[in-house]
Amino acid sequence: MRRTALLLGAALLGSLLAAPPALAAPATPAVRTAVAKVKASPAKQSGACPTTVGFSAVVAAKGRGAVRYRWVRGDGSKGAIKSFRVNGTRRVAVTDRQTFDRSTSGWQAVEIVGRKGLSAKARFSVVCAGPTEVWDVSHPLPARPGRPLVAAADVTADPAAYRGACPATVTFTGTIQVSRTPARVDYQWIDSSAGEGRPESLFFAAGGPRSRQVTLPLAVGSSGGGWKAIRILNAGGHDSKRAAYQVTCGTEPQPTPTPAAGRSTAPPPAPARSSRWP
Repeated sequence: MRRTALLLGAALLGSLLAAPPALAAPATPAVRTAVAKVKASPAKQSGACPTTVGFSAVVAAKGRGAVRYRWVRGDGSKGAIKSFRVNGTRRVAVTDRQTFDRSTSGWQAVEIVGRKGLSAKARFSVVCAGPTEVWDVSHPLPARPGRPLVAAADVTADPAAYRGACPATVTFTGTIQVSRTPARVDYQWIDSSAGEGRPESLFFAAGGPRSRQVTLPLAVGSSGGGWKAIRILNAGGHDSKRAAYQVTCGTEPQPTPTPAAGRSTAPPPAPARSSRWP
């Protein structure tokens, strides 16, 4: 009897080990993707700069899981990796936006992370006519009461160059001006890596100042650089130029320049402080 029980137990264990693959837990189905309708808008433009070019594409996905993608640019730079989930079939419109303050041409394409190759390329060309037109603190936007609204933006980065311990914070300050009040200005931040931010609105009260400032802090955890700009969404708006930044992470002190022979080592007098523009 004992011998029979041992034989039955061995047979049962053998049948479990030899179970067909169908009895194993099913693997997560792969997500199949296709990218179409890749385009730049406008693909060709000539006029005042800075100016902004939009890029769009449609990613079709089938299966279950996450799709990770990013924009790849002809100059070698790559956008931030973004993702969306699919359970069945799904079509997602993906977008990017770049600001240019000089004549240039190139392309952008979509890369599905984990797959070889790129989508079709959206080619573009920007020709800047005349000098770059920037309305900033030193060049106020002219007043145009009773006429169609004109809005303009300018952006600065502080610090524009940083070397030291990380993470570090770079603060971007945007100055938005209008030609008359009251006014509402719709705008969005543009980032060299992440692309376009969400649309935002700024209100100018009747009889109030024609300029306002907005700030956007950026935490940087490793060495690198990039830029941010503001795009004015109102018709006829003037986009800002790029505000570039560079961060170098490190704790080593910078070498102190050796003073030339015969020159005083006393520090120069502190410059007079100027009033900050409101």
